[in-house]
Amino acid sequence: MEKDKLNKEIEEIIELAREEKLSEEEIIKEAMREKIERITQLEEKNKELNKQILYLKAEFDNFRKRVEKEKQQKFLLGKIAVFEKIIYLYEMFKVAIESLQKIDFEKTKELTQIFDGLNILYKEFENFLVKEGISKIDCLNKQVNPQYHEVVEYEEDDTKEENTIVGIISDGYILVDNNEEFVLRPAKVKVTKSINKEKISLETNKIEQGNENSLEQNYNEKGEGEKWKDVYFVLK
Repeated sequence: MEKDKLNKEIEEIIELAREEKLSEEEIIKEAMREKIERITQLEEKNKELNKQILYLKAEFDNFRKRVEKEKQQKFLLGKIAVFEKIIYLYEMFKVAIESLQKIDFEKTKELTQIFDGLNILYKEFENFLVKEGISKIDCLNKQVNPQYHEVVEYEEDDTKEENTIVGIISDGYILVDNNEEFVLRPAKVKVTKSINKEKISLETNKIEQGNENSLEQNYNEKGEGEKWKDVYFVLK
C-alpha cells in the first residue's frame, strides 16, 4: 500500500514537472515570436528610412547640380559681355591700322615703329580670341542662316542661288565653350536676289491687273439686260 502511494506521488511529481516544462517552452516561444515581430518592424522602418535618405541625397545632388549650372551660366554671361567689348576694341585696332595705311605721308622710322606696335597689339587680340574659342562666322558663298547672319543689303544676280551671301558688311563672331556654340554677334551680310523672279512677279501682276481692267470694261460696256443675264448665269 505504501509502495503504491509512493508511486502515485512520484507520478504526480513527474506530471507537474512536465506541465512546468511545457509552460516554460510556451513562454520562450511567445518571447521569440515577439522578438521576431519587433525585428520585422525595425527592418521595415529601416527600409523606409533608407528610402528617405536616398530621396534626400537625390534632392541634394539635384540642388547642387542646379546651383553649379546657374553658376556656370552666370560666369558664361560675364565672359560673353567681356568678349563683346574685346571684339569691339579688336575691330577698332583693325580700322585704325587700315585708316593709317591709306594716309599718304613719308614713312619715318618712328612711324614704322608705330605701325609695328599696332600690328603686334592687333595680333595679340587675335591670338587671345582664338585661344578663348572665339572665331569669325563663315559667310561668303554660304546660304543665309538667321542664326548667324543678318541681311542688310541685296544684290541682283541670276548666276548664283538666291539668298547666297556675296558680301560681308561687318564680321560676326561665335564662341565655343564646353562643346556648346554661342553667337556673340551675327554677321551683317549682302545676299543675292533673283532678277527673273522679280520680273516674272511684276509681269504676272500686270497681266492680272490687265485682265481685271478688261473684264470691268466689258461689263461696263454691256447693257442693263446683258448685265442681269450675267448675274442670273452666275447665280444659276
